[in-house]
Amino acid sequence: MIKDWNRENLTGQVFHFKNSLRPFTEIKDCEGKEYFLDLREGIFYSLEGLEYDGLFFYSDDNDEDFMGVDVVGVVGW
Repeated sequence: MIKDWNRENLTGQVFHFKNSLRPFTEIKDCEGKEYFLDLREGIFYSLEGLEYDGLFFYSDDNDEDFMGVDVVGVVGW
């Protein structure tokens, strides 16, 4: 299911970026800055650093602020 990362709380959810099957979750540092944790590799990315690794959000032609990710599950313990 495609959800808008820009507008929805995705805490604890596992998702993929466009054209990628790598599982990610969102994490925040103690100051509230958001990062994306690659659950397979254990590497985290800043929002600005995603494109350097070929990771892109889904887009919506009718919403220029849409930043979609494909939610596929939740982080379980």
